[in-house]
Amino acid sequence: MKSILSAISLIVAAGVTITALLLPPQGEIDASVLYVVAQFLIFAGTLLGVESAAEKILRMIRLAKK
Repeated sequence: MKSILSAISLIVAAGVTITALLLPPQGEIDASVLYVVAQFLIFAGTLLGVESAAEKILRMIRLAKK
């Protein structure tokens, strides 16, 4: 479930970023848009990092039992 949420967050953040880059500038980009994109990327990175660290610890425990 966490990997699905992080993947969706990453896709949404990338989509917002690409859309912002492709549209002609209409004025100043509001700081709240940049903040939301950053939050999406941090959220996705956090979930992927926590899951990856947990898998590594479990793998080490399994190897120690053998």
